[in-house]
Amino acid sequence: MRRPLADKRPIGPFLASNNDSVDYIDTNEVDFDNRDWEKLEENDVSDPCVPYVHMSPPIEIIIPMEQANPVALIDYPVSDKEIFEIVSNINSRNQDLFIGIHEADSTDAQRIMEDGYSKSKLGENTISNNIDFRENGIYTWHTIWDLHNTYGDMAGVVTTSTRDNLVASDMAASVTMSPETYKNKYSMPYKQYIQCLREYGATVPIGFEEDIIQDIPQSI
Repeated sequence: MRRPLADKRPIGPFLASNNDSVDYIDTNEVDFDNRDWEKLEENDVSDPCVPYVHMSPPIEIIIPMEQANPVALIDYPVSDKEIFEIVSNINSRNQDLFIGIHEADSTDAQRIMEDGYSKSKLGENTISNNIDFRENGIYTWHTIWDLHNTYGDMAGVVTTSTRDNLVASDMAASVTMSPETYKNKYSMPYKQYIQCLREYGATVPIGFEEDIIQDIPQSI
């Protein structure tokens, strides 16, 4: 059963239970000590959500290259509020699409905006080999706490995609676990990840739905 939303204004521009968009607050105002989260074990959840209880931030959302569409460039440094405003504007026109941010150095980010994602560049910064969806995917952040938006030599490429075939992944596990364990217990389909988040709630204090940078329809 999905947990009720906390009785306070959420961070991001996500859909509340009444399907009305709500305002975001300054992320500096978040009281992590009073967030209602619970650490779960495998036997606490249904089988499809077993990877969800193992996954901890940073959570990457990996997009197959052929589905990744760069739509905007965010020059760093930038405030969290500005990121929410840019993404919210894109989201208002593309509510049926996933929106994530791919971080790259400024030169590469500009090239991506001009020429799109290049297959020849895929995998050159991959932190784990021989995992198909990593080697053939575009890595994006979907949660405000995973964005490293203070470095002046970096930029964020706002990237849209259909929600099918996306993979939610515990990035650190891709190097700390064997490929088989990583694939089976630390990665899962993105849609299933969101469904598990809504069913069981956050399992870490920075894993709430309101931390996600875009509105996600309840029908996902």
